[in-house]
Amino acid sequence: MDQDGNKIGKLNCLWSDTEGEPAYLGVQTGWLFGKTHVVPARRVEVNESTETIRLPYTAEKIKDAPSYASDAELDANSQGEVLAYYNISQQSTPASTQMAGRSQEAARVQLHEEQVKVGKRQVEAGGVRLRKIVRTETVNQPVELQREEIVVERVPGRQAAQAGQQGGKHFQQEDIYVPLRREEPIVQKEARVREEVRVSKKPQMERQTISEQVRKEDVEIQRSGAMPASSQGRGAQPAGFKGQRGRKAVFCLCRNEQQAARIVDDLKKGGFSNNDISVLFPDKTGTKDFAHEKHTKAPEGATTGAGTGGVLGGVLGWLAGVGALAIPGVGPFIAAGPIMGALSGAAIGAGTGGLIGALVGLGIPEYEAKRYEGKLREGNILVSVHSENSDETRRAKDIFERAGADDISSTGEEKITTRAE
Repeated sequence: MDQDGNKIGKLNCLWSDTEGEPAYLGVQTGWLFGKTHVVPARRVEVNESTETIRLPYTAEKIKDAPSYASDAELDANSQGEVLAYYNISQQSTPASTQMAGRSQEAARVQLHEEQVKVGKRQVEAGGVRLRKIVRTETVNQPVELQREEIVVERVPGRQAAQAGQQGGKHFQQEDIYVPLRREEPIVQKEARVREEVRVSKKPQMERQTISEQVRKEDVEIQRSGAMPASSQGRGAQPAGFKGQRGRKAVFCLCRNEQQAARIVDDLKKGGFSNNDISVLFPDKTGTKDFAHEKHTKAPEGATTGAGTGGVLGGVLGWLAGVGALAIPGVGPFIAAGPIMGALSGAAIGAGTGGLIGALVGLGIPEYEAKRYEGKLREGNILVSVHSENSDETRRAKDIFERAGADDISSTGEEKITTRAE
């Protein structure tokens, strides 16, 4: 707060003198692109209950003060610039004052993440307009009409006299008009309801998946110096291994050693590291072909399988951590790659986890780990590879599919243990 009690920013850092006493405050005001302005610590008022610091200067004075990075040292010239700005005599400053960034004994970092909240609103998505139009069409309907015609008949005089018919006046002209009549059609039209068109609305529900990118903060912890032995408590990694987060594992089952050897070769050609590929299969006589397929020797330090009777070389020799293990309740297996570290863990050594525990520790869901265990007992071979992103996951699956592997799946992993190079 400034001298008038107005909030001006926050305490970003603190410079102390050689005796550890506060000498200068670094105030983050938000002005000038977030620079840290230096204020002498003398005559400041600290209120611990309200967690406020009141400075004996105006806000305008502080926002125009010299600024330095929070990790910078204030040498004599820098101190002179600050003191001159605040009209403070350097003679009143102890000669032993040497500024350095003050380290904190404890720190808290708040990590934020964005969450997607989906709302709904009604918008017009179209409509139906009804317009009544009049069409004219011709209707042909037959009708019978009656008309009269003239019939002229000449009757001889004798017959006329006998009929008692009397003629008109004798020898005088006479006009007689006989009208002719006929019927003509009279057309009348009446309107009637032919049909009715009704339009109504009814709601329909549909499910849509909304895709949106959200940001999530994380923190990287960089250690300086050697870690004391006491800090390696529960969850510490074995020597020679390093933890990695955010990776995926892609798994498959092979029916024979030739198929597994082809997949490992294709993964190698596809750019995957030997530290990312794991192979696990029962230690039986048939695995000798897989170990010696390339007719090369294993690198120095590789162990010998209990059932192969020879040095493991070829495809397996390229992988990391080749060795034979006797898994309690399951039998001897040959493993290579990161799974070798999982099988060598405390759970397997104590016989409490078995093969299922090792597969779950590698990242396979428990329900799939149980199914894989049964397949491995039947002689199938498990091949897995760790991928850093979706492109590598898709590339690994394509390699598995081209080789005709079975039970191809992938899963996310909280922590993957790989042999350090």
